[in-house]
Amino acid sequence: MAVPAKIAPPRLPKVYVRTRLFRDLDRALKHPVVWITAPAGYGKTTLVASYLKARKRPTLWYQLDEGDADIATYFHYLGLAAKRTAPRVHWSLPAFTPEYFAALPVFARRYFEQLAARMPARTVAVLDNFQAVPPEALLHEVIHNGFAQILEGMSVVIISRYPPPAVYVADRANEVIAVIDHEALRLTEAESIGICRARRPSWWPKRRDSCTRAPTVGRPHSC
Repeated sequence: MAVPAKIAPPRLPKVYVRTRLFRDLDRALKHPVVWITAPAGYGKTTLVASYLKARKRPTLWYQLDEGDADIATYFHYLGLAAKRTAPRVHWSLPAFTPEYFAALPVFARRYFEQLAARMPARTVAVLDNFQAVPPEALLHEVIHNGFAQILEGMSVVIISRYPPPAVYVADRANEVIAVIDHEALRLTEAESIGICRARRPSWWPKRRDSCTRAPTVGRPHSC
């Protein structure tokens, strides 16, 4: 069965390993939620995908878009993403129907309880492209309430061009959310050279004393 692109992790080309940021993520993931925020082009999605691949963490990947402002759409695709992450589990997640609007917090809490309980240990749920959700969307309140259902050892990573909006202020104050911002993501000189070498190795000299790149995912360091 074809997997919707919305719930499939990105396919990675040869990727330069940003070891410095891997260490930052190791520390940040001690919090239930990690919010990675920077403008387009900072490598947010590539960083997270390469990190999870390198660390061999079970991953639920969900790419948000404007359609997720509709709560029913979000819960539907989240259920599909859960089945993709844990295909051997017997899933019986409830479908969101209009009558649940009157008790949305209760529905969301029960949904996330069941979801978390059936996920593999150490699962990381990634919500990519989070800036696509309108600021006034009910989904923010749903996700905020869902943070309370994250089990120990599991984490949520949110990737967005914008920092956490006001609904998440308490989560930041209570250290539920750890933020990695554009200053941390900014390339160092060594990282810029390493990325160029990984993408266009034929452009660079092969002399050992001129090689400063780090290993790439799936390929040992051979300089």
